[in-house]
Amino acid sequence: MLSCLSLVHHSHVRIAADGGQQHTACGMSVADQFVEPGLFAEEAGAATCVSCRRASAPHGRDTGTATSSPPQPKAALRLLFERINDPCRADGLAALLGGGLADRVSEQRLQRLHELFPGWRATIRDLIAEGTTALARYRVDCVDTCGLTGSTGPLHKTDQAVIFRFSDHRITQIEAIVDDFGLWAEC
Repeated sequence: MLSCLSLVHHSHVRIAADGGQQHTACGMSVADQFVEPGLFAEEAGAATCVSCRRASAPHGRDTGTATSSPPQPKAALRLLFERINDPCRADGLAALLGGGLADRVSEQRLQRLHELFPGWRATIRDLIAEGTTALARYRVDCVDTCGLTGSTGPLHKTDQAVIFRFSDHRITQIEAIVDDFGLWAEC
């Protein structure tokens, strides 16, 4: 687990900034008012936070010493949802995704998602994490202009659940859960 001492004694890798918050590769969010000179390293390899270096290195591996800090799945998923909700801010996705996911979840694919479903926005309703696995239940609100979800026109709302698996502080596997009972209720 990361502590306040980690913030004070280490330089971190900044992966995104939004709404008065600076997000680090190790999963911390720091309010702009608390950002001091030297808090963020100029290059990922220069960061003294081992968790940040590991999360931002290719394939999530750091050549430095091993870290005892566990991954921060909840913070990573909140940041992932923020990035997916706004395709203009897809920066930082590579630092969150590992395995083959970084190649499959590109800025162009996010742009296409938002073109097909204007107003697409996912809102996390429940977030449970244990070890290197997390479950997110979320609601998607959007307009389906093409009828791809079976209804066209006004706002389309649907609840979804997904299991995320982490390795080396990155999301490496995503599994959607099909709600059979919800499907039966709609028939």
